[in-house]
Amino acid sequence: MLDFRAEQQVCPIDGQPLKVLKISTKTVHSTILGTFQARHTELYCPGHKDLGVFKCEDLQRIVPACSNFAYDAIVEIGKQRYLHHRQIEEIRRHFRQKFNLTVSNSGIASQIVKFISYLSAVHQDNMEQIKAYIQAQGGYIFHLDSTCEGDSPKLTSSIDAVSGFVLQSAKLKSENEADIVNFLLLIKEQLGPPHAVITDMGRGMIKAVKKVFPDRPHYICHFHFLCMMGKLLFDEENNILRKKLSLAGVSGKLKALKRELENRYERSVLDNLFQNLNQPMLIQDESHSLEPLVYSLICWILDYPSAGNGYGFPFDRSYLEFYLRLQEAMEQVEKYLSLFPYDSKQTKILGRLRKCMFEVTSNKNLRLVVKHYQTKVEVFERLRRALRAAPQESRQGLSDLGTPGSAKEIKAIKKAVDNFARYLDKKILLSKNKTIRNSFQLVQKRIEKYQPMLLSDPIEVEAGGKKRLIFINRTNNILEQHFRVFSYNHQRITGNGSMKKTLKSMHPSTPLVMNLKNENYIRLIFGDEHKIAHKFAQVDVLKVREDIHNKTAKKFSISKKSKKILRDKNFLEKLNVVFEKQSMYAHK
Repeated sequence: MLDFRAEQQVCPIDGQPLKVLKISTKTVHSTILGTFQARHTELYCPGHKDLGVFKCEDLQRIVPACSNFAYDAIVEIGKQRYLHHRQIEEIRRHFRQKFNLTVSNSGIASQIVKFISYLSAVHQDNMEQIKAYIQAQGGYIFHLDSTCEGDSPKLTSSIDAVSGFVLQSAKLKSENEADIVNFLLLIKEQLGPPHAVITDMGRGMIKAVKKVFPDRPHYICHFHFLCMMGKLLFDEENNILRKKLSLAGVSGKLKALKRELENRYERSVLDNLFQNLNQPMLIQDESHSLEPLVYSLICWILDYPSAGNGYGFPFDRSYLEFYLRLQEAMEQVEKYLSLFPYDSKQTKILGRLRKCMFEVTSNKNLRLVVKHYQTKVEVFERLRRALRAAPQESRQGLSDLGTPGSAKEIKAIKKAVDNFARYLDKKILLSKNKTIRNSFQLVQKRIEKYQPMLLSDPIEVEAGGKKRLIFINRTNNILEQHFRVFSYNHQRITGNGSMKKTLKSMHPSTPLVMNLKNENYIRLIFGDEHKIAHKFAQVDVLKVREDIHNKTAKKFSISKKSKKILRDKNFLEKLNVVFEKQSMYAHK
């Protein structure tokens, strides 16, 4: 038991000893002090009740009022959740093993939201420091992007590309101009106008930026620009191919045959085959079945997703890759069948594989769709190389969207885009197919429309009495990575690929946790990471409670009495009676 008594012992007005108002006891979990009982004695002056209650400041610096978790425990829970992507049960075990603290899962869950609210409050309270830091580095480049899933709200986040600081985030109902304008006005009020703005191609964003920052250069993210171009070019062909493959059930058939072969052979037999494929002369000449060889071919077909770079459609075209592998595998199967006598035991498994693929690969109309698809992909890849965004040779996905770091490189990109424009002119003239020609013309118009917003020269600024060049990132790379981290965090914690419910329930300031990975931000706001809890203790607890109440989703559930009525076997009859009465009133 640790005793905590108000430091103020006498009335500041008349000097009379203060009286005990109440003595309360609670259990506190702290990563530094362990689990302990805190007995808190609150005092007051009977003659001057308007002075309020005198509480122990030492206890208030350790643990928030009406909480059993100390500030250091709240910070540790937040770090484990958002920086190490731990599930609640994993955090509970972490507390038991490292700090010898036994805490409940529900207790941890409540502190996760509280951590974000405290972090948001500290961030807002220190906006003047952030503004001074940004001004000292010569200003900021404002990146704006959002993510959503289904009918979830848009999680909109902004970042300064120079410092790497996440500036603000919010959940917007949609990307309409009015909502984004309000978000941008907040940034402008707190930090002043940026040197430049980089966004995606949403109409609402473009209009909002023009309204709030009319005199600032506005550039569009090359990654998003390429996404639009790819969908403009071959989204229709991709959908046709997806539907045909799904309708034919090719993937399911191949997986079923694969499982059948896996059950028939020892794993070592199949593994040895793969290991010896690079040295076929080592494979012994045995008169066994061709099934293990067919198994390896099926595995290759089904491994089509590995051909992508991790950027998603239209950069990774999984359905096209799947179809092309089916075509190539079909040619190989036909070749293999010619090597063996007709109806031999050896050819039975090849015939079964051929049957799985025949419906799709023999479809002439689908073959024509794929041919058009490939023609358009060729143009898309040419533009992709010209812009040097989302490099095709990369295997790092959204971690590598391509960002130039010199004026020479920017000049080379401008030249490459001009060359692409001339190349596209020729393609349009030579295209005999009207549909393909129309697609190319749409791309041409989009390039003409957005070309002024695609490329920027470096900006010269003054920082610390010296001039420096700031190169504008051509993509929302950092924000894309942030959203990917949130997606990974969600999948790691829940095992569910859909973020729809999470986006609805999460605190809108959650993206601010990314600042805790920025050493400059930590030094500026906290001094060092060990002082985060100290900063949290300076936040008004009532402010945090109100923030949690206002910014977290409230789950509505009907009362137990209502559920009882709902589950009554005569529920519909009762409902009909009410409807009939309402209709009678409506006709009066």
